[in-house]
Amino acid sequence: MKLSKEQIRLIDNTLTKNGVVYEDVKLELIDHIASAVEEQIEKNDCCFEDAFQNVFDKWQLLLQPIKTSVWFFNDFKGPKIVVDKWVLLYKRQIFSMFIYS
Repeated sequence: MKLSKEQIRLIDNTLTKNGVVYEDVKLELIDHIASAVEEQIEKNDCCFEDAFQNVFDKWQLLLQPIKTSVWFFNDFKGPKIVVDKWVLLYKRQIFSMFIYS
């Protein structure tokens, strides 16, 4: 079952309310969550609302707002999934800079 535009918009709004403001990250998350919701609907023969709540409960931990300090940057805030990705990329860049120095 394909989700309607209104259902996709609901997922988008929910992510925005949970602090996902970066469009590229949000589009990726919408795709993952929508696919999981579609799978839940087909697998469990349930309505969109139940499937969405079930899927979103699983994603809730990754969307919790956190704050981190990484070397020179203090108080970088955002959803856990975004902050974790940013920290990983930042550490790789710093590590590469030290290796090539």
